[in-house]
Formats: sequence, structure tokens, C-alpha cells
Amino acid sequence: MITILVVEDEKYALDSLLKQIREYDKQESFRVLQASNGKEAYQLYIQYSPELVITDIRMPGMDGLELLKAIREKDENIQVVILSAYSDFEYAREALTYGASDYLLKPIKAENLGSCLDKFLKRKVTEKKEALMTGRDMVTQYIADCIRREDFSNFVEERMFKKIFRDYQISVIYFAGECRPDKGRFLTEIEKLYGGEFWMEFRFLETENDLWTLVVNLCHENSFFHRRILRLLQEEGYDVYIGVSALHTDAKEVHQAYDEALKTCKYKVYGKERLLLSAQPAEEGEYKYYLPKKEEDLLKEALKCRNTRKTEMVIENVFADIKKTGSISMECLELLLSQFLVIYRQTLGEGGVNKEGMTKGRTSVLQFDSIEDMRDFLIRIGRNICTMLDAPENGKHKDIVETMAEYAQQHFDQEVTVKELAEKVLFMNQDYLSHLFVEKKGISYSCYLRQIRMQNAGKLLENRKLSITEVASMSGYNDTSQFIRVFKKDYGMTPKKYRDSMKWENSSGEQQSTTECEGGGCA
Repeated sequence: MITILVVEDEKYALDSLLKQIREYDKQESFRVLQASNGKEAYQLYIQYSPELVITDIRMPGMDGLELLKAIREKDENIQVVILSAYSDFEYAREALTYGASDYLLKPIKAENLGSCLDKFLKRKVTEKKEALMTGRDMVTQYIADCIRREDFSNFVEERMFKKIFRDYQISVIYFAGECRPDKGRFLTEIEKLYGGEFWMEFRFLETENDLWTLVVNLCHENSFFHRRILRLLQEEGYDVYIGVSALHTDAKEVHQAYDEALKTCKYKVYGKERLLLSAQPAEEGEYKYYLPKKEEDLLKEALKCRNTRKTEMVIENVFADIKKTGSISMECLELLLSQFLVIYRQTLGEGGVNKEGMTKGRTSVLQFDSIEDMRDFLIRIGRNICTMLDAPENGKHKDIVETMAEYAQQHFDQEVTVKELAEKVLFMNQDYLSHLFVEKKGISYSCYLRQIRMQNAGKLLENRKLSITEVASMSGYNDTSQFIRVFKKDYGMTPKKYRDSMKWENSSGEQQSTTECEGGGCA
């Protein structure tokens, strides 16, 4: 129901306007409030918060312009339409400068009023769609609050949720790669598939950096919704997984449904499926597994002694046991991962890395493509810890900055960032690593990486069989135009001119050698 406030001090004009509004409102979607002066209208505005105010300008007490100013102090977005006689047009023009959204000249014609209400409704639909797409509407906020807090309760928001979602499912979309689609474009594509009315039974929100969350009212038309979303994203080339909750009917179960969807998505480590449906695996199909105390002690001892091979062997043995056991429960898998990471943090602390330097992020099973991927991650971090810290048995020390520099030298042709080093290689805090590298090297890690890439590019340009695009790609640049800009900034000329200058230098050298030989200078 849309609330409209009509303000007019002349009874005949008021009755006529109310009649015209009723004739326009065939669907009976308007609730119309009426006032005979500005003061009465302002009290009704405070009490009922109408979405549209239609007011005359000339009224006793508080006139239309004063009413408009008072409303604008409270709300900049509410639409206010000014009514004026032809002789008051300049007065109406002044009202527009104070934020009136439209004006109508008296006597009001039905077609003019209809056009004005059409614009109001169109703007309202646009604003509602924008609120839905940006997550500012009440129902989306309720979903977000429920996800954050299991015990969240709000009677009004809960009632609104129930009106929209009778039988609903929650799904989480996890993007495995760094790339993800533009949110606005993604939602527009969904609207193309289902039409504008789909917004009445669908909500979207971002719950974590790597996760998008969808809530959809389940009905016959939406039964293939998640498959269509997956196909839409895959066709755009995104590395994506979707986990879907079971069917829910209670508004108080939003938190539970979200946890189900998140847990279901994590089961991707056991297979190649991209769409995982309401799967809470049966208890008898899952196994329990906990890190044996013996293996835990062996791992701690291996890390303490900086024994890389022994560290790798312990981890490989644990994951071999997991493979024999079968699909262990997600709770056990998360606990196992946490145990390994706690041991790693303790080792870093004992090795002289302060708390500031340790990673603060909590790695989740969701971040891995497979059990083998998780195993390799833990082996890689364990190996780096062993080689990076002091090794009592041989007195060698591998500096953190040296490790970062070596990584840049070995992987300069790939997408390399401090964030990647922090999360996937060194298991340390990103900001700490950036600060440490600048402190030791005097330049940022990105500048150091660029220097290596440019040195490599200069050597590659000596090979005339390689195109500029190939040199760019082999130097870590997918965008050739960006490579050319960076190269020109460092070398003072484009790659092509650099190559041409090398050709001239070589030909000059050859000519000089020939002259020396002709003059008897060669042995």
C-alpha cells in the first residue's frame, strides 16, 4: 500500500483531486491522507511518513513552500508535487529550487495528474530496484543480520520476510579465482532471465570477500534457478561453485539455512561437482577423523628441528590415513586444518616472528579445490617455515625478504602479489611482509617485481622471432598496451624502438669488425 498525502485548503478543489486519484488508482494500491493546511499536513507527515505529498502553494498558516522546506529537513528523497494557479507559476518555480519533484497547474486535468503519478510510480520502482540491488531494503538487511547472529530477532522485519519467502532456499556462490563478475551486471542478467517481477521473490547480498549469497522463494518456475545461475557464470568464464541449502519454511531458520549452504559448498573438496544441492550428507556416509597425538608431536618436533623432509612425511601420512578412512565430516576436516595452522603459528612465534608478522586470516576448507590441494598447501607452508627460520643443526638462515625475492625471480611471468605470498607461500601477515620488504630492499615488492620483469623483457627482445605480445606475456603482462607503457617508462623508449636500437648497435659492431679485419687487424 502506497501512502499519499494531499494538502488543499479549498474543499471543492480537494474533493475533485481526491476523485481523480481514485479514478487513476484502479488497483486500489493507494492510501490517501488529506489535510486542509500546512500545519495539519506536517503532523500527518510525521505520523504516517507518506511516500508522495501533493500540496497547494497558497494556504493559511503554513503555506506549501514552508511545508516543502520542513519536509526536506526531514527527508531529501520523498517526492513532493506542488499545485499552483497559472498566476503563481513563478512561485512554483521557486518551490522547484527547494526540491519539489514536480508541479501541476490548476485546474488540474486528469491526463496531467495521471502523467505525474506515472512518473512517481516509475521512480518508485527504480528506487526499489536500486535498494534491492544494493542490499538496502529491509528484507535483505534482515537476512544479513540473521547470518551474522544466530539469535537475531526483529518482529517487523521477520514479518516482511515471511510475506516474500514462504518456501525458500539459500545458496552461497564461491569464486575460486581472483576474478568475479560485476555485481550490477550479474543481477541485470538474472532479471533478463526471469523478468522484473523476480525481484519480489529473490534477494542478493555479499557475506564475505569470496562469497555471494542468494535467497530465492522456491516455486515451480524457480526449480532450475541454481543451474541457470551456474551456467550463466560458467559461460562468462568464472571458476565458481554453488552450495544450496535444504528447503526451509521458517523465517527464524535463515542462519541455519546459510550454514547448510556454506557447509554443502565445502564438500567440493571431495569431487568435481560445481553445483552441490542441499546435500547434508547422511551421518552414516561420513567418517570421523582427528589428528593423532603421535602425528601432532612428530610434526611439532620436525618443525622445531627445521627438518623439511620429516615435516612433509608427517603431513603425507596424515592425508594418506584420511584417504583410507573415506569422506570425513566437514567439522573434522575444518578442525584438522585449524590444528595444523595453530601448530604453524606456534612455530613461527618460537622462531622469532612476532605476532604482528603472523597471518590473521583463518584459512577455510572452502578455499581448496580438493583434499590433495589442502595437503599440498600444508606441505608448502611447512617447508617454507623450515627453510625460512633459523636451523640449529646447520646454522643456516633464510631471510623472509630473501624468500620473497626468490619467489619473484622464479614466478615473475605469473600473477604475483604480496597477498598471494602471505596466504599461499609464507603464511604471514600481508601488511607485515610489505613493510618488511620495503625496510630491507628500499622499494615496494611490486616495484621489485617490475624491475625483474623489465630486465627479462630486455633480454627476450634480443630474440627477434618473438613478437612484442609474446614478450609481454612471458614477462608477466597479459595486457600488451600496459607492458609497452611500463617498458617505455623504464627504458625511455618503446619495446620496438629498443629492439631496433639493438639491431643498429649489432650492425655497427659487425661493420667495425669488418673494417678492422680489412685493415689487417684480425689474426
